Amino acid sequence: MDAGAAGRLQFGKYSIDPNGCELRRGTEAVHLRPKTFDVLFHLAMRSGKLVTKDELIRSVWHGDAVCDDSLVQCIKELRTALNDADRAIIKTVPRRGYLFSAQIQCEARAEPANVHCQQVIRFGRTTDRVRIAVSDAGRGSPVILTPSWFGHLEYDWRNPLIAPLLHWLSANHRLVRFDIRGTGLSDRDVDTFTLSRLQADCAAAANAAELDRYALFGLSTTGTAIAVSHAVSNPDRVSKLILHGGFVHGRKRRNSLRDAEISDALLSLLRHGWDDENAPFLQMFASRYLPEASREQVDAIGVHQRLSASCEVAARLWNFWNDVDLTELLERVRVPTLVLHSRSNDVSPLSEGRRIAAAIPDASLIVLDTTNHVPLPGEPAWKAFTDSITDFLAS
Repeated sequence: MDAGAAGRLQFGKYSIDPNGCELRRGTEAVHLRPKTFDVLFHLAMRSGKLVTKDELIRSVWHGDAVCDDSLVQCIKELRTALNDADRAIIKTVPRRGYLFSAQIQCEARAEPANVHCQQVIRFGRTTDRVRIAVSDAGRGSPVILTPSWFGHLEYDWRNPLIAPLLHWLSANHRLVRFDIRGTGLSDRDVDTFTLSRLQADCAAAANAAELDRYALFGLSTTGTAIAVSHAVSNPDRVSKLILHGGFVHGRKRRNSLRDAEISDALLSLLRHGWDDENAPFLQMFASRYLPEASREQVDAIGVHQRLSASCEVAARLWNFWNDVDLTELLERVRVPTLVLHSRSNDVSPLSEGRRIAAAIPDASLIVLDTTNHVPLPGEPAWKAFTDSITDFLAS
């Protein structure tokens, strides 16, 4: 079953709401711990298929060192919540894993009829032999979307910050995405993050999708850096470059004591609250990226974090991105470039967007009137955002 296409998952008298991270029995909410819900969602999305213990631990605990007892406890809690004492819903396959045997019905989401959100996931290899997960969805001219800090190819469709953009892009283009090394469905056991290696992840995605030439869309600070590096390294393959919400200098490179202190403070909150949905970090992260988020949206962002990367990897990536300097790379971009930037978002100040556009030869800059890091449907900036991209790609 495709996570991108799924809405509420129904089985018997139960339903799973991926957006609210909630199990319901009829209209009644059934309390589950976050890890227990993540185990349930992973099993339900693979209904009828054997899921090994190693896969569950890797996907839910992100490669953290946990004993089998942690998984067994989650399974026990699920069976209690589902009144599954006879193990008719969650079957144990001795010495192998678990099988979710209930028939799943997927409640369609209220998306336009022409949205193609079914995806094919394949895997490519980088030159240093890291396995990169690659998603292919939609039809039309190809666009590679580079990820925002961390991602999860399946659960990205539930992230309120990015899901609307994925649906819109895949309705009009062949949308190729990938999880960078250390995150999502890509190899988690990596020791070093460098910009050259992360752009090699992008090259592996293009090769796995068998693309010769494509537009490249760098989303947020991470995606912008990867996209710029890839465009400079592959000018014969990248036809156009779109950059939204990026920066030239990471917070540690801005000669600003305030920015450096903010980076350190957020890193400390991250280390102490990555896996805790009630920790201050999640509230701080959501308020900076999506200021007007509902409680349901904030909870969904928390699930997305936990599924996408371990606390250790997230901290290492945070340090890496806050020390990036794109000055020399931006001057070497030689493809048509559109720079989009939110006017009032705190994640990356507008001054950084202006520096990007000024550094790239003949780049165009469009400023979006929004406080959200990425515009969302329903606000005026969304139409300006999508219209600008449409016009640029069609030109």
